[in-house]
Amino acid sequence: EVARRVPAGRVGAPNAAAPGGTARLDWALCQWMAEEEDVLCIPAGPFFSERSVREGRADGFVRVAFCKKDETIEGAAAALLRIGKGGAREEADGKKVPVEIIV
Repeated sequence: EVARRVPAGRVGAPNAAAPGGTARLDWALCQWMAEEEDVLCIPAGPFFSERSVREGRADGFVRVAFCKKDETIEGAAAALLRIGKGGAREEADGKKVPVEIIV
């Protein structure tokens, strides 16, 4: 699970940009992935109401933009699979399908 890969101390750390000034899981995950995996994602917190953020409803979501070259997207996908210890599953017809990354 990707959320378990976020180093201790990142969640709950002061972050002036985060709602309430504290990095919840979505912010901590995005910051860690940017610094350690070169994958930029957008924390979901700003897209939720303040109440929902306080209740943790945004914690399990990040936004990903795909306005990049194919090579960049492929590199990001490889990094996300590494982070999530994911891989591909094989369909009945032999086609490989990437597994979902769930926080």
